[in-house]
Amino acid sequence: LFTGMRISELLGLVWDDADLGAGTIHVRAQLSRAHRGVRPTRVAPKTRAAVREIPLVSQLREMLREHRANADHGEPGDWVFASQVGTPLGHRNAQRRALPRRQDVPGWRTAAGRRCASMTCATRSLAT
Repeated sequence: LFTGMRISELLGLVWDDADLGAGTIHVRAQLSRAHRGVRPTRVAPKTRAAVREIPLVSQLREMLREHRANADHGEPGDWVFASQVGTPLGHRNAQRRALPRRQDVPGWRTAAGRRCASMTCATRSLAT
């Protein structure tokens, strides 16, 4: 939400993509959805414009540092958002379990509402 990234871009992040020293995330790939018999993989982003660098707000930078320090899978090629066994966190699990439940925000439970909130955050970060 703090970055304006699509859920598939967030789930496709590996630690190589996060430059916590410089305070940027390099969006280079996204996670494809798993299907029966097909595991999720890193694939090219949705559009050429989706390949970008995103500045991190200081709170998010610290949260990511702490997350990496406490992660069982914190090596450069490991998934930033990994399951307990080191595989990428799935789209459904992220949407149901990892995203905060925001009962007080109208429309938050819909994908369009979450995307709108994410785009608003991205637009505001570009304005500053």
